[in-house]
Amino acid sequence: MYLLLSRTRTPRLVWFGALVLGCGLVGLSMSEDYETLEFRLATDGLIDLTTLAHTVDNLSTAPEIAMGVLFLAGILIGILATIAALWRSRAVPRGAVVLMFVFVVIDVPLHRPLTAHVIALVAASWIAWSSLSGPQRQPVA
Repeated sequence: MYLLLSRTRTPRLVWFGALVLGCGLVGLSMSEDYETLEFRLATDGLIDLTTLAHTVDNLSTAPEIAMGVLFLAGILIGILATIAALWRSRAVPRGAVVLMFVFVVIDVPLHRPLTAHVIALVAASWIAWSSLSGPQRQPVA
């Protein structure tokens, strides 16, 4: 939705943000799958929990580092590029874009995920409301 809203005035920036954000979401998916595998191994009962905990806590392999970098860098850079594209496009209310930036500030450096995601929900709802209740454009024949 954000890509479609801001692609007319800032196409390169929004496409960059969308692609990097997509890579970040792939990293998130891989990290979630890795945690699911750890949970399954822990609840299976076939592996000693102490051994599993020691192995998992001390494991820093290249794939794990790649997942973390892909997730963290992709999400952060992608969201910031999308925020900049939305700001420059003027397709959505500026207050909603400011709330998206506040979401990043509260989530990343201040470590308040619940508060941050409530703010992101308010921003997304505001953008959706303004998109749906704005003037309707007629298709060009």
